[in-house]
Amino acid sequence: MTTTFATDDPTGQLAAAWGVKEQLRLLLACTSFTDAAQEKMRLGHYVQVADMAETDQLWNTLYRWWPAIEVLLITGVTNAKTEAANTSMKTSKAPHADSAPNTTTQPVSSSPVPPKAQHEHQPPRTHIHAEPRRATLVNLHISVENLGNGS
Repeated sequence: MTTTFATDDPTGQLAAAWGVKEQLRLLLACTSFTDAAQEKMRLGHYVQVADMAETDQLWNTLYRWWPAIEVLLITGVTNAKTEAANTSMKTSKAPHADSAPNTTTQPVSSSPVPPKAQHEHQPPRTHIHAEPRRATLVNLHISVENLGNGS
């Protein structure tokens, strides 16, 4: 992987995105609040070094959903069934020539925190970088060897 990044990734963006993805995998594998907080801080650092809109968006999504993610990490409980039901309801609302008008209610989510929830203790991040930087595997402090084979 390091050879591929060295030869096929002159901007360093692929390597940076891969590093952020691998750190997210490590974060989602945590089973304690302490470990999760530590891995989340490390992921935040990787996102800053990557300096890409896509990784910033990932971080903002993670931030908005963090309380629900903590529940998932510790309990393993998700809202997957609710989301599946919502998707089913949305697709069943497609107009059919021989069907009656749809009178179903709007889908609801059992998620403990809506995505647009604002937290008083931390304002939402808008732009986290003063000036552009080039991300590389070196300044992300990661290597293929310490992350395993990754995918």
